[in-house]
Amino acid sequence: TALACAARARAGSVVYESELCSSEAANWDTSELDTQISFATGAGDGCVLRMEWLTENRNYAWLHPSAGGASSGWSNVRVTATMRAIGQPLDNGRGSVHLMVRDEVGPDSSCEHNTPRSGYDFNLDFGVNADDAETVIGRRTSCDNVREIDNAAATLYPSNTDATYTWYTVVAEVDGSTLKFYVDDTLVNEVDDDEHGFGSIGFYCFRIDCELDYLKIEDLDAADNDGG
Repeated sequence: TALACAARARAGSVVYESELCSSEAANWDTSELDTQISFATGAGDGCVLRMEWLTENRNYAWLHPSAGGASSGWSNVRVTATMRAIGQPLDNGRGSVHLMVRDEVGPDSSCEHNTPRSGYDFNLDFGVNADDAETVIGRRTSCDNVREIDNAAATLYPSNTDATYTWYTVVAEVDGSTLKFYVDDTLVNEVDDDEHGFGSIGFYCFRIDCELDYLKIEDLDAADNDGG
């Protein structure tokens, strides 16, 4: 969690923090996911929110804003997450792991593949080939409309040849129209965009199995007295 201090542009107040154990299940909307998502015990890693990619649908989990004391989400937040890919089901290329911010909609059955349809998308894209990997900030405005608004080449190791499946600590920071993306204490993407103003947090995996091990949300509009 050192990234939370390293990345902060201004002080915030922690409104939600979790290691994703089964007691957290009621705080997440996974109604579209059926058995493909679980709150599980990771091998030596405590609890995890685990997602298995089996088809083009049912692979998005969205945090109810009430879990963080909000009625409809947050506007300016810093979200710290520890996540990783744990397997690659397809042979024709690797997938991506996404942290959604300012999603005011959540899972929606109107989307054919149950992809997020609102908010900003901070993702680790492992690419079709290893040298295609990149970090991306995207803007989602409908089921099938996602636009990359910033990307950068990256070295990422999710693969089925790597038995350790690397954990990445990511920070998504949205403050006004400024969006910043940190990976392992390094600023990798920064862009300005004002399409989305508020919403909650989501976790999404595309064409890859993945785990979320830790999540913290800081409200940048609230006073913070805990230092950092």
